[in-house]
Amino acid sequence: MKQRTITFHSIGAAIVMSALVAGAATAAQMKAVGPQPGDCKRAYEAVNGPSLPVAQAMWVQLVASKYGNKWAQWAGAKNKSITPLGGSQFQARAKPCFYQPVP
Repeated sequence: MKQRTITFHSIGAAIVMSALVAGAATAAQMKAVGPQPGDCKRAYEAVNGPSLPVAQAMWVQLVASKYGNKWAQWAGAKNKSITPLGGSQFQARAKPCFYQPVP
């Protein structure tokens, strides 16, 4: 009787292990290879410029040089703002997000 119990437990453990391995293999196939549209960086990027459009353009250039052009889309950025700092200085600040515009 004890021998059969051990056998049933061994078979049950084998079934559970094969299910776990199959689940892990399926999850590995589903994982994205690279960034997907909407993925955002954790840190903000900020830049100061002499006017609102220049500050925005400088933000785009800064982000493009750090992360690449698909991260440097002002339209796709998160929590974006351009604020006056006084005088003729403006700060463009946003979290870069991966963005692929639809053609």
